[in-house]
Amino acid sequence: MRIMTDIDGCIGDFCAMASGFMGIDNLPEPDAFDLFEASGWKEYFPTAKVFEDFYIDLVKNSQYLLEPANSEAIEVLNRLRSNGNTIVVATHRGFKRLVGTPAEWVNKKAYDDTAAWLRKIGLQFDELIFTKHKTDANANVYIDDSPQNIREIKSLADPTAVMIKQIYNTDCHEADLVTDNWDEIYRFISELS
Repeated sequence: MRIMTDIDGCIGDFCAMASGFMGIDNLPEPDAFDLFEASGWKEYFPTAKVFEDFYIDLVKNSQYLLEPANSEAIEVLNRLRSNGNTIVVATHRGFKRLVGTPAEWVNKKAYDDTAAWLRKIGLQFDELIFTKHKTDANANVYIDDSPQNIREIKSLADPTAVMIKQIYNTDCHEADLVTDNWDEIYRFISELS
């Protein structure tokens, strides 16, 4: 089976990395998927452009190498891979509008640092894809935290969607499984085989 997992909000903690980079200890868990819309984050990211500038600075300073990883997620995904499944990591890091510009280095560095981070945390994976549309992974099972991505995934005919439960996705009910328990995810996916 081909299993796609997202990074931020699933196997990594972007919010902890971002708040650490910003030097802010008490940044609340976001209540909206887009940080520039989340309570407690809006003052730091009042617009998408401000967030994009922050992202570029974050990449320039190699922060993706420091993102805290979810060790339970890594262990479960490695078990699923050792059972013969293909693991695809798909993330919406990078900006399509930077392609072909002098700032294209941001996307390349983000990709290189993400690949290095995945190796550092010990995730055994088969592919790394940078894409806005997770369905580009052409998987049988998708693990994501974005309500928008889950809805896009479920608009396809066959795939199974697992949504990692977060404060910002409680209004999405389209997933086949909603949980933050990786052992439950392992059992659920194993039963699909």
